[in-house]
Amino acid sequence: MNPIIEKSLTFFPNELLSYVCSCPCEDCQEVDKLLQGQDPLSIPESLGSNIFLLSREALLYFIPGLMKLSLTKDSDCSSSFLDILSEPISKKNPPEFHKTLGELTYEQTAIIVSFLEEMHSPDIESKKIYRALKNWKHFLANFNGFASSDISNLH
Repeated sequence: MNPIIEKSLTFFPNELLSYVCSCPCEDCQEVDKLLQGQDPLSIPESLGSNIFLLSREALLYFIPGLMKLSLTKDSDCSSSFLDILSEPISKKNPPEFHKTLGELTYEQTAIIVSFLEEMHSPDIESKKIYRALKNWKHFLANFNGFASSDISNLH
């Protein structure tokens, strides 16, 4: 297994305590049925752009699977995940607070940077990945949040 994915399983939530989506609409109910009871690595490609319907908690829980899917296949789901990671940041917000993902630990932020570094390739011209990598490196360089354990082995 990819070492970034292995680390993500350690530092992102390993239990989903609530509904996958926080809205009772029909689309959210379908996504709930699709993902309820799935382990973090079992994100189906059929989720597609419905990733935007996931609650913050569900998105954090499925990050390992979204990373795995993005590293192995180019799909609507992986593209939507990169859209979330490449959202513009405000220099006014603390770096560890992402608009969609919320407050993250140093380890989680470092894992996202490592993932984006692996996704970024001179062979692939992707402004989305470049912007995301630049933003997340800013998050990491200016981190004021907390660490959940020794971080020396993350980079």
